[in-house]
Amino acid sequence: AHTVPSKKPLFQVLAEAKERKELEFADQWTEMKIGKNRPLDAEEFEFLSKVEDEQREIELKRKREEMSELEVFRKTQQASEGVRMSDEGKTAPEPAPACVVARRAKPKVAIKPKAPEPTPEAVDDDDKTNSDAGGGLGGLLGDYGSDSDD
Repeated sequence: AHTVPSKKPLFQVLAEAKERKELEFADQWTEMKIGKNRPLDAEEFEFLSKVEDEQREIELKRKREEMSELEVFRKTQQASEGVRMSDEGKTAPEPAPACVVARRAKPKVAIKPKAPEPTPEAVDDDDKTNSDAGGGLGGLLGDYGSDSDD
């Protein structure tokens, strides 16, 4: 499209366009930040307070149920220990501590038996078998040569 020539130099036109874009970005940024961090109005505050109170009540109810179940378990355990002790004619022992720590068993290390050292006679026998084979790896490769040997 055809543009009307401006009497301003190109540098100045580009600088103004850049400044305009930066101002638009800064405005959008401040609007976004204000939207995120704006103070709560009374209705929002009331709703969030209600949700928090409900969560707190649910947590308290769960803790109460857990404590009552734990108390029933302890009473049942004491009663079964009391019956067992009365059957044996002994008095009930003191209650165990509330926290029981399980200890891990130490791992057992298997020790392998040491291989017997070869006797000098066995070493001499090994030398004889190697000499028959052509001397180590050279005996294995003795028949293999390059194609240029033909």
